[in-house]
Amino acid sequence: MPLRFLLLDDNPDDRLLARRELERHFPGCQSTEVGDRAGFDQVADAGFPFDLVITDYQMRWTTGLDVLKLIKAHDPQLSVIMFTATGTQEIAVEAMKHGLDDYVIKSPRHYARLPVAVRTCLDRTEIRSRAIRSETRLASLLENIQVGVFRISLEGEIVEGNRAFWSMLGLASGEFTKAAHHPLIEDVRQHIPELKATLDAADLQLDAGDLDMGGRAFKVKLVRVRVNGHDAVDGIVDDVTSLRRAELENLRLNADLEQRIATRTRQLQEANEALETFGFSVSHDMREPLRTIQGYAN
Repeated sequence: MPLRFLLLDDNPDDRLLARRELERHFPGCQSTEVGDRAGFDQVADAGFPFDLVITDYQMRWTTGLDVLKLIKAHDPQLSVIMFTATGTQEIAVEAMKHGLDDYVIKSPRHYARLPVAVRTCLDRTEIRSRAIRSETRLASLLENIQVGVFRISLEGEIVEGNRAFWSMLGLASGEFTKAAHHPLIEDVRQHIPELKATLDAADLQLDAGDLDMGGRAFKVKLVRVRVNGHDAVDGIVDDVTSLRRAELENLRLNADLEQRIATRTRQLQEANEALETFGFSVSHDMREPLRTIQGYAN
């Protein structure tokens, strides 16, 4: 899909020069030129379907700063470059505060910088888009996995948790007050001093062990992390109730099997002993007639 640029300038000659620079460095690009309020309103109603906007600062019908604010309010990710000869350093600083991506002076010796600024902005936009997509995928994954994921401050206050986490607590998402007194969270708080004691947060992972609550078993793992310069604790909670039940059932079956084996072994031993007794009796009974016959013979 070709790159789409919006050129906002009430001077047609300046628009032409900008368009030529863009077409020279971005072959196949599509440039939409707007020089009046009606044209601007039209592209605004269309939702600014562009990859990048290049605007003058001083136009008869508006200013580049007003254009910038309107565009960023509609789409904060849409890059805007101010290409002007009438702006000042103060205007540039003010525009940067409102999200301006770059500022290029409109003069013959600066025209060559315009495509460089455009390329830089497009690259930054792509990086931001990838980061947003990755964050969205990660957020979706965390929200839909069956493992509880949560973050708690070193002061013991819950910061956030995914859907599975709140479900394990038996609470609706965001019920922080009720969650603060939940047995699972109280158990987690007991391990925070141990997490605080380490200097290297990245090297510590703490297995908080198993926690039984109302017939359900949970396995909790904690790790100290640093987020935006602040330490916190990330936790993973896994409902291992089914696993524990399976383990108990396996232990029961093994115990039953061992009991059966012991009973069968005892029965075999008793049978062997009875067989030996029987064999001795038969042998004795057979020897008596032989002795009698031998006596007569003698």
